[in-house]
Amino acid sequence: MFAAAFLVYALVYPVLVAIGPHEFPRAPIFGVPCPLALFTAGLLLATTPPVPRWLSLVPIIWSVIGGSGALLLSVVPDLMLFGAGAVLTVTAVFPGGLSTRGADHWHASCSRGHWRSR
Repeated sequence: MFAAAFLVYALVYPVLVAIGPHEFPRAPIFGVPCPLALFTAGLLLATTPPVPRWLSLVPIIWSVIGGSGALLLSVVPDLMLFGAGAVLTVTAVFPGGLSTRGADHWHASCSRGHWRSR
């Protein structure tokens, strides 16, 4: 779910910037680091685990840099970087942290018969 949201957001990013107060020559477009970091976050979240944790390091760092730039330069579409950085941090620190790990564990316990009274 987060992966698709970040991928679509990165592709729609130029439209969101065009709606804002920035004019074309000074407006950031898809090739600049902020939408690219969002796109990378979407790709990392969409891959099949295990993904090496260190791959998330650059988008996480850029989410802090670009997110602070969004606040300072009033580029509202870049505020999504804070969300991408948070999601990537959680998945890097707790692999499977945003998945249904608890439900999978419960399902596995039920299939082994641990839920039955003895």
